[in-house]
Amino acid sequence: MSPETVRGLHGLLSSILEEAVKSEPPLRDRNPCHLTRLPKEDDHGLEDDGGDDQAEFLTPDEVAGIVECIARPMDRMLVRTAYGTGMRFGELTALAARHIRSPQPGRHEVRVARAWKRRTASDFYLGPPKTRAGRRTIEITAGLWQELQDFGLGQLEKDALVFHSGTGTQFKAGAFSDRWHRAVKKAKARGLVPEWKFPTFHDLRHSHVAALLSDGHSLTYVQRRLGHESIKTTSDRYGHLLDSAFKAALATLERVMGYAPSSDGGAPEADGGREGRRAVHVVNLAEHQVAFWELTDAEATAERWAREHGGSVDIASMSAAAWVATSSAGRDALEVVRDQMPRRAWVWEVGPVFLVEEGSEVVAGPGADKARGSWRWDFEEHYTEEPAQHTVEKPGVRVVARAWGRDEEAVREAYALVLSEALGSPSPHPYASGGLVMAV
Repeated sequence: MSPETVRGLHGLLSSILEEAVKSEPPLRDRNPCHLTRLPKEDDHGLEDDGGDDQAEFLTPDEVAGIVECIARPMDRMLVRTAYGTGMRFGELTALAARHIRSPQPGRHEVRVARAWKRRTASDFYLGPPKTRAGRRTIEITAGLWQELQDFGLGQLEKDALVFHSGTGTQFKAGAFSDRWHRAVKKAKARGLVPEWKFPTFHDLRHSHVAALLSDGHSLTYVQRRLGHESIKTTSDRYGHLLDSAFKAALATLERVMGYAPSSDGGAPEADGGREGRRAVHVVNLAEHQVAFWELTDAEATAERWAREHGGSVDIASMSAAAWVATSSAGRDALEVVRDQMPRRAWVWEVGPVFLVEEGSEVVAGPGADKARGSWRWDFEEHYTEEPAQHTVEKPGVRVVARAWGRDEEAVREAYALVLSEALGSPSPHPYASGGLVMAV
């Protein structure tokens, strides 16, 4: 149940009990609702960030996973815009078409000029942003601008709300909050968001900041983008995210105190983006070793793999020199160290099915000729971004056929195609050259 629903029900109960207290003769001595602590007004992002230390920071993949689990196109666009701008819920849902503009070629922006304000539990009105600094202009990417155009921004009247109830009126926070939590629950069930994270919509604002600070943008820039009156607010809330500055400072101290090798010797380094990051964190996943520069990426990968496959996953941290010495990639080992988590895709597969040369079908195991789906990582065999692919190979006297891809129906069609061609072909089999891969 959303915080707004709780507050509404609480108000109804409180009014009933208050009448009981005031009746003649009194039916109750007091109204116990007066002692109740209600959820914060901030739960829907209608107010500012002040004071809540329970922020959840989502990765880009986790945000994409939640969006994937949202059914309504307007809800998906709202979430994408929130993550791309860092705006509050009350600011986003107050946007009119005229507030999103492209003043010159290649430049796109959102003008934050108003927000929804609350008079009572159910009465809202459009007013100025929370502070003077809240009235601001936020630059947006060309990609987000195009998404908004595809969503239908260009067809709206200039004063029409971009995000609304479906009839042009205020977009209701309570109903959306329920849909948000359902999407998060579904994303967790699919392994797209860790079980231990409980993100609210307002956490998209925090995650927007995390993305900017992790890429080296200043607190001053973030302050202006968020509309904070004072940089102290930004620093107090997000200063701990300046991980890159923290690491650089430690690297400097290590060097000047003689603990770390100078730049003209010591462990080999990769390109400038990895300079100073000498520790490599290696996740051992059955047949695969996946190396990361950031321990947080290694831990997140290990946690998700363990949840999907069971058991525990070992992470070994070592110097870059040790990784080069032990990796099968040799001197190219640093080139395969990852700057971010691996990509994942839900892949459908049929096969492998074995065919003898005269064309009769031999199924390899029960269910091998049925479509089945599973998550594949980009370092695993048969990971793909294609709708469907199929292979026909001949490792000896047998022909092996299989199909896989992102689209279940396309994979079924690919399997039917390769199977019909294989069963209808005279010996020697036309695909007997082996290793042929065809996109369908």
